[in-house]
Amino acid sequence: MLTDKQSLALCAFVFIGFSFFGILDLLNNYAISGTLLLCFILVIVNLIINKSSGESEDDVQD
Repeated sequence: MLTDKQSLALCAFVFIGFSFFGILDLLNNYAISGTLLLCFILVIVNLIINKSSGESEDDVQD
């Protein structure tokens, strides 16, 4: 789904976004918190998909 570099960039965006908007007290805005939550869920889903596809590739090689 996403490459390692894209996943790291998205994690950095989520972390910086939560930090920046949290300091500015703008996390009450549903658009901002919804966007950051959607990016966070995308990272988690990407980890699950890559982990499961990596295990099936390891089974084929063994």
